[in-house]
Amino acid sequence: MWIPGDLLVLMFHMSCFVAMTTIHNPGNLSQVAFIRPGDYTIGGVLSVHYSSPDNMCSDRIQGFAVYQKLEAIAFAVEEINSRDDLLPNKTLGFVILDDCAKDTTALTRALHFVQTSSLNGSKNEYGEAMAHGKLRGYDVIGVIGSESSRNTVQMADMLSMFRVPQISYISTSPALSNKLSFPYFSRVVPSDKLQVEVLVDILTHFNWTYVSVVYQEGSYGAGLYREFKDLAEKRDLCLAVTMTVSGYLSDKRADKIIKDLLTVPRARAIVLVVANRNMGNIFRAVRRLGRVGYFRWLGSDSWGGNVQDFTGIEDVGQGSLTIGFQSRFVNRFDNYLKYLTASNGSYNPWFNEFFESRYDCKFYPGINDTLCDKNKTFEADYSPLWTSSLVIDAVYTYAYALHDVILGCKGESNEKKCVEPEKMLKAIRNLTFEGEHGFVSFDEFGDGSATYTIRTLRRVNGGYSLDEIALWDTNIRSFTFFNPDLITWPTASMSSNRFLVSTCSDPCNPGYQAVTTQPHCCWYCEQCYINEITVFKNDKPTCLICPKEGVFTWPDSTRTKCLPIEINVLSIEGLVGAVICTLLLLVMVGTFIIIAIFMRNIESPLLEVSCKELSFLMLMGIVAANILTFSVVVPPTGSSCILVAAAFQLSFTFTYGPFLVKTNRIYRIHKAQMLNMEAKFTGALPCVIFTFMIDFTQIAILVVSAQFDPPEARTVMWSLDVNYVESACQLGHYGFLSSLTFNLLLLLLCTYHAIKGRHVKDMNTSHENKFINICIYASIVLWLGFPASYFTSDKLIIQSIIMCIASITNSAIFLCLLFGSKVYSLYNPIQDNSAGQQPPPPPATSTETLNTLDVRLAPSNDNPAEHATSTI
Repeated sequence: MWIPGDLLVLMFHMSCFVAMTTIHNPGNLSQVAFIRPGDYTIGGVLSVHYSSPDNMCSDRIQGFAVYQKLEAIAFAVEEINSRDDLLPNKTLGFVILDDCAKDTTALTRALHFVQTSSLNGSKNEYGEAMAHGKLRGYDVIGVIGSESSRNTVQMADMLSMFRVPQISYISTSPALSNKLSFPYFSRVVPSDKLQVEVLVDILTHFNWTYVSVVYQEGSYGAGLYREFKDLAEKRDLCLAVTMTVSGYLSDKRADKIIKDLLTVPRARAIVLVVANRNMGNIFRAVRRLGRVGYFRWLGSDSWGGNVQDFTGIEDVGQGSLTIGFQSRFVNRFDNYLKYLTASNGSYNPWFNEFFESRYDCKFYPGINDTLCDKNKTFEADYSPLWTSSLVIDAVYTYAYALHDVILGCKGESNEKKCVEPEKMLKAIRNLTFEGEHGFVSFDEFGDGSATYTIRTLRRVNGGYSLDEIALWDTNIRSFTFFNPDLITWPTASMSSNRFLVSTCSDPCNPGYQAVTTQPHCCWYCEQCYINEITVFKNDKPTCLICPKEGVFTWPDSTRTKCLPIEINVLSIEGLVGAVICTLLLLVMVGTFIIIAIFMRNIESPLLEVSCKELSFLMLMGIVAANILTFSVVVPPTGSSCILVAAAFQLSFTFTYGPFLVKTNRIYRIHKAQMLNMEAKFTGALPCVIFTFMIDFTQIAILVVSAQFDPPEARTVMWSLDVNYVESACQLGHYGFLSSLTFNLLLLLLCTYHAIKGRHVKDMNTSHENKFINICIYASIVLWLGFPASYFTSDKLIIQSIIMCIASITNSAIFLCLLFGSKVYSLYNPIQDNSAGQQPPPPPATSTETLNTLDVRLAPSNDNPAEHATSTI
């Protein structure tokens, strides 16, 4: 059968009300309460005793810090009652119950604060008799507690249901910020959401990116773990091992936790979110397993708030970092508490238990027990408690809120009835005052504001102290100061040189990048390419190619930055450039020497028979081409590149042009001789004209190429993975091939005519023909090697060098073979011994030489009219 939701809620509330009006104290639940009567009463729930697996409470009492909190409530109430400006003519009282550090016990205690029946039993000023009576119900304006978030959640659920305000001085579970579930809950401290930020900021500060988490089961531990896990993922932290602790931790279970943590040895940072006593068991397990100093312990505010928490395990806890709220010690309270004795007025029902536990004595000793000194104080070994100020601020919060509500109730006939839970809650949320721990205020979720303090256990002067090393402001959500130098790391960690390492993988060296695996905090190092450096992107080393735009760069020796690459240029300062210039000069010197010799022997028949005009054109062409070739060793520009292209092509044209005219002339003379005809256009003037026509044809090709396919100066890096940049001329593809084809055509024509004219029988001419043919063969060999070398080269400078070598070689071939042979012949005349006669003396005049040649070239028939008169 379907039942409306509103009816279900009503039925639940009525059942709770019936149950509470008839509730009886469980038989194993302590009936002791710390009570101070007053006009208005504040409830309190603290963990005085430990629980046990079988009972809601045990006889084992908590540490002295709990006693300090109990007395802090009593001290604050008495201080408020002594003031005239706060709650004048009103007294504040309190009722403090023990939840035995158990959530079900805390829920049971909350039931007593939602009942309105009066106290049973007799009353006195301090409620001593009531400490032994039945605990039925207390009329309170609000409740302080509990300390554990797990217990607080149980209480807040019940108290909010019955509209009872609740303030916690230390519970920080994020779940308690949910005002839909806990509308009447407030706290003087912020939520663990901010504590998680502090934890993550600490891990980030030390670059502990690979961490393990051990957390206590319950709303506090599980809630903090969920928040930590979400934020850690956003901040690129990875969780190695995650373990849950439930209830009291046995030695066997503690040993297993440490062994499980050791399965991931690189995760040395451990976030520990457990109860204080479980922290002690875990640290003792570390010692048992011989791992002191191996882990970096980072704790929440659930443990390590006092140096006493590390008693007996200081060596393990040394260097651990714990988080708490910055809180000033309340000196007036500490001066009051440290001098309390069993005989000077404390009405705390648990005083004797705390005293006996602290000093190992008995007020009512047995046979082997030590009698406690009733006049002994706590002064000798007293340590202030930082949470005392938070407890006092919680009490003052109720006092200020009640004061404001009472002021608003003036004129009401029933003041107590006017003090309603809704008014108290509103007054609490609107409060702002300077408290003992700092400024007290509440946000829309009922959360307070505070500054987190990070403390570390240090070894100082042979002892240990818990010292502040950092502050984290909740308003700016950042550290206001951080001094990690104060941390005294364990000796084992210091000697290993790895005391600050908790990463899944070792950092990559320069020249390597991190390749992420699973989880994302783990990686392996991959070598970067030779042209890449290592940069950090999102805090991870990544390979980055050195820029190649504008300025060409290359990694330095450290592989961390890019440096400009030295540009290779063919210049006279370089070795290759100097060698080229030297060879050009040698060729030019040789050319000028030959020119000088020819000028000196200008009337020689040997020069006349060779057409001296073509010889001088060829020599001057060699000089001009060599001068132009010097443009190769100047910085490349558009203009110099045009000169480079012209120099190479013209170096061949200026030699092949006159050479072609020479071989063609010999061929035509020989052909005319064979046909008994006169050879036309064999004089000097036609030969010069033909030569210039050939030269201008090449120049025209170069001019057209420069317009449509011009050479250009380029600075290039041909391969990204080779540290080489060059600046040189890149010749236009089509223009270069056009001029090259023209020169090759000239060479082929020269070859053809040289072959055809090789049968001339004249003594001087046949001698010259021999060297002409040698020049042709040498040029052909040059052309067989040049194109293959040039077009297979992948560097512009190499191409320029190949062109220079080809040009210089071409000039050297003609100088040595063609003109060198003539120089030799000038000084070593050729002797014609075919008829057994001595060679005639050199002719005195050119006219005689030409007549002699005419006779020698006459046809063999007897017709004197049909002969070829020509000058070779």
